[in-house]
Amino acid sequence: MKNNEAMNFKVRAYGRTELAQMYCPNLQPESAFRKLCRWISLEPVKTSAEKRQDAARTVVHTGGGETHRGASR
Repeated sequence: MKNNEAMNFKVRAYGRTELAQMYCPNLQPESAFRKLCRWISLEPVKTSAEKRQDAARTVVHTGGGETHRGASR
């Protein structure tokens, strides 16, 4: 996005293809959308709830035969 386009950018809800075309205006709509999806999938952002779920699924085995669930003990 060029500087003058950034200054004219309106904060609002954008459709997924519309947003993708803003990032890749030289691509066809479907190609721009696929590229945006690839970018998003490269670095997934986890929500706090997802992080808590991951911690709850983690099983910690200690040397004393005890098993603890979650990140904290």
